[in-house]
Amino acid sequence: MLTQINRKLVINAYLLSKLRYMCPIWGTCPRSTKLQVEQMLRRAGRFVLKLQKYDTVKHEMSAELKWLFPDYMYQYELLNLAYSIFIKS
Repeated sequence: MLTQINRKLVINAYLLSKLRYMCPIWGTCPRSTKLQVEQMLRRAGRFVLKLQKYDTVKHEMSAELKWLFPDYMYQYELLNLAYSIFIKS
């Protein structure tokens, strides 16, 4: 049986790393695509937190897991890229 820490490590390694890598692509997609990404994140959050299918998970994902939702993740990655271009160069 996986502990919550191990479940979070698995999701961070397999799902969130790919979402962050592909963020510039799906970040500019239609709202329906962002909703699919958000649903995937919510399912992963429920898996990590061991919640049921219809339990609310939005607050727990941001407070406990420190995960960002798609719009905020896109903004964060975009600002991170701009910072690395302008400040570090």
